[in-house]
Amino acid sequence: EPVVAAASCALRPVEGAALPQARPLLRLPAGFRLATRHESVADRSLRAESPSMLGAALPTLAEADPEAGRSARLGTVYHAWMERIATEGTAAWPLPRLEAEEPALRHALRAAGVLAHELDECAVRLRDAVASTLADERGRWILAAHDDARSELPLTALQGDRLTSAVLDRTFVADGTRWIIDFKTGRLPEDPDNKEAQGRHVEDRRVHYAPQLSRYRELLQEQAGPGGPPVRMALYFPEWPEELRWQEL
Repeated sequence: EPVVAAASCALRPVEGAALPQARPLLRLPAGFRLATRHESVADRSLRAESPSMLGAALPTLAEADPEAGRSARLGTVYHAWMERIATEGTAAWPLPRLEAEEPALRHALRAAGVLAHELDECAVRLRDAVASTLADERGRWILAAHDDARSELPLTALQGDRLTSAVLDRTFVADGTRWIIDFKTGRLPEDPDNKEAQGRHVEDRRVHYAPQLSRYRELLQEQAGPGGPPVRMALYFPEWPEELRWQEL
């Protein structure tokens, strides 16, 4: 292709075209003051709040667990896969299909910020977490087609100067009760034989997340209004042993 000289690409005014007129500068008189605001437009600054930041006075996950960032990125993809499986139905996800989706899982992990040297380990963890959920009777119940079932449900409420935004991982009505389920990725302490350390870790997580789920319940009840069904809350840890995954609060 011919090369066009840069000089020939210079912009030139079109003959006869009107050029924009410069606007004159306006100067304010000395002593100018803004008018006093009417009471109706007084400062109404909002304090943003996220229920996920309402944990008790414990170390944050990043401080307490050096792999917290990796678990959080893995959790982002796990949440997305739970929403997809709940939408399509657990029967549509036999193990062979999950195995066939591994390239998509790996791609999603990379998009979530998982580094290349972490990818293999995170892919195994994610596949195992999803497979464990699907193999678990309680996990399948969480993802089943219940009444008024929603995944990744956004909620926002304004109370005075406090604006609260939250996303509920999974909520539904079963047997007359509204459930709020919060998925949490992350592993137990390495030594499976140290039951005392495991017990402390489980209790720490329960205490840490209880204020978050309580606020979720308040938001849901505020939006539903009076007369709604009773609300129960639970955490679900897909990377924990089956007998510990379900933690009702």
